[in-house]
Amino acid sequence: MCAQNCFITTKIAFANAIADVADRTPGADRHTILDAIGSDARVGSRCLRPGYGFGGPCFPRDNRAFALVARAVGAPALICDATDAANQQHARLMADALLAEGRSTYTIEDVAFRPGCPADIIEESQPLEVAKLLVRAGKSVIVRDRPAIIALVRRTYGKLFQYDTYSDDDGARAAEGRGNAAGAPAEREDARSNGHAAEAPAALHKRKRDEPLITMGNPSSSYRR
Repeated sequence: MCAQNCFITTKIAFANAIADVADRTPGADRHTILDAIGSDARVGSRCLRPGYGFGGPCFPRDNRAFALVARAVGAPALICDATDAANQQHARLMADALLAEGRSTYTIEDVAFRPGCPADIIEESQPLEVAKLLVRAGKSVIVRDRPAIIALVRRTYGKLFQYDTYSDDDGARAAEGRGNAAGAPAEREDARSNGHAAEAPAALHKRKRDEPLITMGNPSSSYRR
């Protein structure tokens, strides 16, 4: 399982690397490129979607554990080291893209380690990694999620962020809507701008019309097979 997770993280990091390059290349489309790569049977399209990097209690841990074992036996797994570094770089590039918008406040929602996660786990949450980078750049960040996740983030980060909650039912419906990103191209259209997914209906979160909202991006990359 450890080696399997390492391979998945490699696919995720590669997909995000392609997206980062495509976003900075005139005329290139991240989804067109990744769809072409994934159509090759030797590669496959699963876990090959752009979005936030991998996080949680398993993927980063297993990737680093395999790298440690490999070094211990004298056969360094350089791919694992590179994948971990690429995942961190991708968070920085996502933050840079947001900072380029010049906003003073950003709202990031659905911040568990994977989108719509029913468990209260924020370990190595990539939305929160991006949020921290925004704060370090002097921006104000509002974290919005269901009450249990907000309580956990507040205990972990205190006054680093501002906080807003929505009901568990509303959060589940929002996550379900965004979770369709793994389907047909039309269903993925809401996630085509490097972490800026289309919003759930405004009434769902009762937000002000001019309030910025940054959601999970395309969650299919890491956790939909």
